Amino acid sequence: MGTKVRVDQMPTDDFDDWEPAAATSDKTHRTRQSNKRREIEEILEQRRLKYEMHEVYDEYLNV
Repeated sequence: MGTKVRVDQMPTDDFDDWEPAAATSDKTHRTRQSNKRREIEEILEQRRLKYEMHEVYDEYLNV
């Protein structure tokens, strides 16, 4: 069971710092997704660069 807290019993200083837990977890989830996406993009960029380097090296040796 939950506990009810009356708003008039809470100090007014806490209102500025208060943020619903759902909003915080949503922000955390979005941050994790963006970090994961950034990591994947970096890996794909590294693979692309390796492929290009390999192609250039092969062209150089075959000339």
